[in-house]
Amino acid sequence: MNIKLAACCFVIAAIALPIAGFALAGGPRLPVSLSRDFLMTARIKAELAGENFSSLVRIKVRTSSNGVVTLGGSARSRNAAYRAASIARSVNGVSAVDNRIKIVVRN
Repeated sequence: MNIKLAACCFVIAAIALPIAGFALAGGPRLPVSLSRDFLMTARIKAELAGENFSSLVRIKVRTSSNGVVTLGGSARSRNAAYRAASIARSVNGVSAVDNRIKIVVRN
């Protein structure tokens, strides 16, 4: 459980740090929808990082302004790809999931 919490914190910090730096540099304020998309993406990546499927770490996550999440990259099994989509659907604010994960079987 502590590993999952640490992974969640790491992913959220990795995504939030550039936003904070940009704001401190005096750049224009980010629109609310853009920051909400970043947070949804960070939550999904954190949940994926905390899973036992090691192949879920290689999944790419993109979130559009209307809450549609696109999953890409590769997974080692169909179950891992389905689990990634299930995790994405469970995040608050996600309206739909476009699962484009490719199954790559490695020997």
